[in-house]
Amino acid sequence: MKDVTLFAPSNEAWSDSNLNNIIRNRERMREILNLHIVRDRLNTDKIKTNNLNQINQVPTLVDRRFLYFNIFTNRDRNQTITVEGGGVNATIIQADIAATNGFVHIIDKVLGVPYSTVLDKLRTDPMLKAFTMGELRQFANQTAELPTVRGMLRIRVKEEDRPEEYYLQPHSF
Repeated sequence: MKDVTLFAPSNEAWSDSNLNNIIRNRERMREILNLHIVRDRLNTDKIKTNNLNQINQVPTLVDRRFLYFNIFTNRDRNQTITVEGGGVNATIIQADIAATNGFVHIIDKVLGVPYSTVLDKLRTDPMLKAFTMGELRQFANQTAELPTVRGMLRIRVKEEDRPEEYYLQPHSF
């Protein structure tokens, strides 16, 4: 294969117990692995350039599945690049490993295997970070739409008996 980028999960990422059943399922494992491969030479400079004024989406080897990138700069001007794929947000922990036909980036999670609940995703995903439990209060008894890889996710923030507790519930129309 010519001009590829591999987002390779670290050894620690592969040791997560959530992966035990998936590793035994050959078809699902093939899909997971192909979600980590892009047919383009993407070093971090190219990812940053492509992400300047928009959220960059890049097709993977899995049909109709994309990777999305975010670049964050902290107070010390250090940049962190995250990649989202299959509902998982991973951080590039070792970047720009040159290969003869592209690049390898080591990431801290296996893409496509969700590790968290919707609420955890809202709390930790940099694109959704504004939705914290304290801020959900303003959305009580309303429906919110959030972008996902497969379209919009509609959730209803429902206030139960105790007003300090809020629950995210899938909402159908």
